Amino acid sequence: MELTPPTALLVDMDDTLLDSHSASELAWGKVAGLLGSVVAREPAQVRAELAAANAWFWSDGARASGGRHDQAGARLTIAERACESLGVDPVLVPTDLGLRFLAWRLEHLSPFPGAIETLRQLRGEGVRLALVTNGEAGAQREKIAKFRLDQEVDTVLVEGELGFGKPDPRVFDLALERLGCTVRDVWIVGDDLQWEVVGGRRYGFASVWVNARDRELPADLELPPHHEVRSVAELPQLIEACRESSPTG
Repeated sequence: MELTPPTALLVDMDDTLLDSHSASELAWGKVAGLLGSVVAREPAQVRAELAAANAWFWSDGARASGGRHDQAGARLTIAERACESLGVDPVLVPTDLGLRFLAWRLEHLSPFPGAIETLRQLRGEGVRLALVTNGEAGAQREKIAKFRLDQEVDTVLVEGELGFGKPDPRVFDLALERLGCTVRDVWIVGDDLQWEVVGGRRYGFASVWVNARDRELPADLELPPHHEVRSVAELPQLIEACRESSPTG
């Protein structure tokens, strides 16, 4: 599918700019070590049950929505379910485990190579940027502050601060208002197929799927992305190619 050059981008944060998946994996490893010592199980066995409980938790839309707004509570619930699967009383799980997970995840969190530099480059070329992220306000703002992402974009929209997030049209309306753009001027960029790709396309944006982990695009996806990249660092080249092929380019 052809894209027209954008004057603005709506950019996701987790697993688009920041490698949250890898940071979470490392944090879960520490949780497994901690729980293993508490419940007298091998960390590898605990880690396997944590992975199963994590998949269970986020598989339900309503449960996942609540978990995004109580990230520490979500991880505590996951750990308690893992203990139940191990035949261990969940009361043994430290009550602050969810908070420890968030601290370990933040400790290990890092940007994808070239991601922040790409934001600077695009802004320097006159492309307006909105960082649009779903999740609890406090946890998301800690990530933003760690890498000063608010200094790299024109506006920041956080689901936990607004009371709504992607793919709710209200967050897209607000982003366009703050950027001073119309929908035809904007690309939405992110890793989530429902929030950015399908949700963005339903709204009318051109969509760019950031497929950092080399996933397979589902054949039955309602609305496929207009373009796919492995990293945000590929965006300047993609935009330049669109400019060169544009009738007005």
